[in-house]
Amino acid sequence: MEKKEFFTRNLIGIITALLVVFLIVFVKGYFFRGRIGLVRETRLAMGTYISIATYYHNDAYLKKVMGGAFKRVEDIENAMSIYKEDSEISVLNKSKKPGTYKVSDDLWYVLTAADKVYLESEGAFDITVKPLLELWQKAADNNKLPDKSQVAKVLHKIGWKKVVLHPKTHEIEYLDDNVEITLSALAKGYAVDAVVDVFKKAGIDNCIVDAGGDLYCYGQPKKRKYWHVGVRDPLNKQRVIKILYINDKSVVTSGNYERFYTIEGKSYPQIFSPETGYPVTVNISVSVIADKAVDADAWATALMVIDQEKGCGIIENFTGMEALIIATKHGRLRIRKTSGFTSYETK
Repeated sequence: MEKKEFFTRNLIGIITALLVVFLIVFVKGYFFRGRIGLVRETRLAMGTYISIATYYHNDAYLKKVMGGAFKRVEDIENAMSIYKEDSEISVLNKSKKPGTYKVSDDLWYVLTAADKVYLESEGAFDITVKPLLELWQKAADNNKLPDKSQVAKVLHKIGWKKVVLHPKTHEIEYLDDNVEITLSALAKGYAVDAVVDVFKKAGIDNCIVDAGGDLYCYGQPKKRKYWHVGVRDPLNKQRVIKILYINDKSVVTSGNYERFYTIEGKSYPQIFSPETGYPVTVNISVSVIADKAVDADAWATALMVIDQEKGCGIIENFTGMEALIIATKHGRLRIRKTSGFTSYETK
């Protein structure tokens, strides 16, 4: 009896110990999963800070995915930055013209996106404005406004009609020897889309990517159905005038208050009208919601050049895209938005 009682006691003790260990592991695991916070990594790239954030529990795997995502950004920058002399677009800009040149898949995608928005915006979006950027940068360096003859001379150099894209061969043909391209209104958006694609392929079901104001909200944040995105008051950067509720969409805002040239004590936006050659003054802020960040990026720039009513009218024709356009009159905000924009303001 003593041996049987001893055995029974030990068996009960072993079972009790195992149950305690199981409960500790279960509770600890549950507690850990409940405490998973937003993991964020930020790096300097493409002339801005690019931030990627996600709720994910496997640190080692996430580090690998983050590395792959930023490598993708680096590759896109090396292809599309006009500030890198050996980038693909810089080499093309310096190439002999007239001439026809084959381009990479990344660059081809962005060029075709630019072509589409050029046509749909009736020329308001034109990526051949690089000579205008250089003219106004030189004016800022010398602190002297360019005169009308200088602007007119540069205008003769620009125009997307001087370029032809060949879909079958993925080639770009320059019809004029003065054409130079800038992808500043597309490249960041394209990079954001590429990062999201890396996360999707890696099996991570949520992230928010921010490339200097070009955002993509993928999946759902922890304990909420939507990512919350603020739209700032262009006249008061400390004030948010809209909170948007976003899932699986991009939000891009362009404004004439973020980047500008200072010449003779006055600020001039770094967004130009390809028709006049001067910085835009029609609108002061545009926010675009779209399925792809590259499209939102391009349209946020294009709509800065177009008046509110016409701009909203154009966007109404597109499925899955909405816009908020802000102008000023007598120092007060004039806000106009597409009919579906309100659906992102209340959930």
